[in-house]
Amino acid sequence: MRSIFYAVRVSTGKKHLVLGGTGQLGICLIRYLLNIGYGVRTIVRNPDAFYSSGLEEEVEVITGDLDDVWSFRPLVEGSAAVYFCATKWVTKPQDAITEMRWAENVALACLEFGVRLLYPTCVWAYGIPKENPVTEAHFLSAGSPYGTAKASAEHSVMKYSRTGGLKATAFRVPAMWGPFTRCPVTLGLISAVSRGRPFAIHGGGDASVEWIDPRDVARAMVGAVENEISYGKTYNLPGSGAIKWQEFGAWITKIAATGSKVVSAPKGLLGKAFGLGPLEQSLSWWYKNSIIMDGSAAERDLNFSHTYSLKQSIIDNWKWYANRRPDDPFGLR
Repeated sequence: MRSIFYAVRVSTGKKHLVLGGTGQLGICLIRYLLNIGYGVRTIVRNPDAFYSSGLEEEVEVITGDLDDVWSFRPLVEGSAAVYFCATKWVTKPQDAITEMRWAENVALACLEFGVRLLYPTCVWAYGIPKENPVTEAHFLSAGSPYGTAKASAEHSVMKYSRTGGLKATAFRVPAMWGPFTRCPVTLGLISAVSRGRPFAIHGGGDASVEWIDPRDVARAMVGAVENEISYGKTYNLPGSGAIKWQEFGAWITKIAATGSKVVSAPKGLLGKAFGLGPLEQSLSWWYKNSIIMDGSAAERDLNFSHTYSLKQSIIDNWKWYANRRPDDPFGLR
C-alpha cells in the first residue's frame, strides 16, 4: 500500500474514512465532510482519478485494495466513521463474490475497533417488488447480478450488527443522478446525446424510476453517524421524484440541444454505447419495471429530506459532463 499525505484543513476529532473516493457518491461525500469541517482520508485504487477532483490538498489519500485486509485495518482503527462507497460494476457471479468479500473485510475491521460503519446499497436489491411503494420490510429478490451483489453484501454487513454489536447502518438508494455520475445507463445516454446520436431505450421505457442526488445521499449518511436510533437498521432513501425513461431522455436531449433523439426499442440494444452482452443482460429489466421506495422511516428517524430537485440534479450533471477536460481520467469520452 502506498500512502500519500497532504495537509488537511483544521478540524476537531478523528478523521472520517471514505472507501472509494473516486466514485460519484465518494466524491460528493468527501466534499460534504470537508464543507462541515471534518478531517477526511480516503482509500482509492486510482489516485490519478482522485487528483482530478481538486480535493488533493485537503484529503489524506491512500492507494489500497479492500482485498488486502492488513492494508486498511490500521486506517479503520482510530477513524470517526467508515463510509463504504467502493463498488464494482457486477455482470458475473465472481464480481458479486468480490463485493461480498470487501463488505465482510470492512465490517470485521469496524467491529474489531468499534468504528461506525455506513453502508449504501441499492434499490436493485429488491428486484421486481410485489408492491409499490416498497418498504424496507419487503423481501429481497434481486433480478440482476448487480442487485444480488448488493443484497448479499448488505447481509454480510448487517449480520454483524444484529449478532455482534457492529454499529452499522445500511441505505438502499435509488438511481443517483447528479455531479460525477458513473452509472453506465445514464452515462451511455449522455455520451450518445452529447454527440447528437440517437439513444435506444430497451423495453420501451415506460417504467417509472426514482432518482436521487448523491449530495443528498451523502448528507443522510453523515447525519446518521451519531444517531443511535439508526444503529443496526436499513433505510430506504426515497428519490426526489419518479420519472419515466422516455421523459428522462427528453429532458437530457433538451438540455444538450444537439438534435439527438431518444427512441423506444422493445427488442433493441441498450444504447449506442453498449452492445448485447453481460451489461445489457444485467440492466434491461430496469427499463421495464417500476420501483418506488417508501422513505417514511428515513424521514422519521433521520429527519431526511431532499435538497436537490430531480431537474436540478439533471442540470448539474449535464454541466459537469459538458465541462469535463479532454484528458479527464474518468474516461467519459
